[in-house]
Amino acid sequence: MKFSYGDLLRGKLHFYEKNIEGFLIAGKEKQSISVESGIVSLIGNLEKLDYALFNNLDPRLNDSPINFQVKRLTVEELNFSNYIFKDNLITSSYKDDLFELHILNNELGGKISIPLLEEDTIAIDLNFININNIDNDYGSRSAFLNLYNELSFEMIFRTESLVYNSRDYGSWSFTLTRDDKSLILDNLMGVYGKWGLTYNANEVSRLIISREGLGWKTSLDSRTYSGSPEKAFKQVGIEPNFEMDTFSMDVSVNWSSLPWEVDYGNIIGDVALNIKGLVIKNREELQAQNNLLRIVNIFNITDSFEKITNLDFRKLYKTGFSADSVNGVINISRNDLNIKSPLVFKSGSSEFSWKGNILRDEKVLLKELNLEVVMTLPLRDYLPAYAFLLGGPITAGIVYIAGKAFERNLDQLSSGSWSITGTLEEPVTSFNGWFESTRE
Repeated sequence: MKFSYGDLLRGKLHFYEKNIEGFLIAGKEKQSISVESGIVSLIGNLEKLDYALFNNLDPRLNDSPINFQVKRLTVEELNFSNYIFKDNLITSSYKDDLFELHILNNELGGKISIPLLEEDTIAIDLNFININNIDNDYGSRSAFLNLYNELSFEMIFRTESLVYNSRDYGSWSFTLTRDDKSLILDNLMGVYGKWGLTYNANEVSRLIISREGLGWKTSLDSRTYSGSPEKAFKQVGIEPNFEMDTFSMDVSVNWSSLPWEVDYGNIIGDVALNIKGLVIKNREELQAQNNLLRIVNIFNITDSFEKITNLDFRKLYKTGFSADSVNGVINISRNDLNIKSPLVFKSGSSEFSWKGNILRDEKVLLKELNLEVVMTLPLRDYLPAYAFLLGGPITAGIVYIAGKAFERNLDQLSSGSWSITGTLEEPVTSFNGWFESTRE
């Protein structure tokens, strides 16, 4: 059967009981093509094409597969939702039970895998994608709303390079679905510079964007990590006053806006920290530092703590306080940062366990401190080298340390409690006293 649909499409098809073969030519230009046994071939040029056409493609005849192949199709404008990709080259191939469309233009390159079996999921695998014409909040919202309203099928998305408004945000992958009120990015994985996103301790990595009244709510359950934390923090504009071997945090947080409209002061939820090889550097001036660096410096016990008890913390921590590991859970609310599970710094045989909160003001800025730290120490390691006289003489084997008489072996562990009050800019440290350690 020969047919022609104006200058849009023409061709020749041979129908058999369970198969079809022939060719289709798009556009009015002449093309060199012939009939191949058992194959329906497509070649030519189109001015416009909507991706939805491929999504609805069912390459079967009477439940038998049709071997449909795009030999070479050039498309001036390829529409995907409300986004237009120009000057496209499209070819196709088959792999296992997948029909693969290979697409190349100046803005993306890769393939779309359409399953031949209904229970399988469409997958988009890209070498790169360049999104450079969404330059304002309205454009971002418009593109999102079109995707939110039009998405009607589950889709796997993967790209080696995501460039947004000329900035490369690295490699990302996720499974995209939606329900009545939400757009869901499940199995969310990514690497952006020195930062990474992966599954948390519950084997979940998920971003949910949902309707909330007239606005939007974003929820994130995932793990962010870095194997080069100093470079990672510099990447986001923070000059760190600390060093770390590794950094990770499991987050279960949400905020009342779309993901890219996040205001960090409006994030609420839990953050579980896991840090290895921490060193907090000694710095005299904190005026130029931001709140994150001021918070970090609160945990530097080498500064104000030794002035309270005369313990020589700098004896072991010459360049700054160090910890082999840091673990704990912080809850972020609109009113405060609360240490939900003690923030424990382990350094050799010493342990520093923090609890309490930091209050926020009406502008959600961190201000008032209400913290307590329990230090469990082998006291001999922290005694000044010049003497054991810390408030009294050595008498009959008794050592006086900050008003307490220690009669036992100083190699054993002892615990003391300190309080930190005041403000983030002007913290005040006070010594509460000693008590018996429960650690062996």
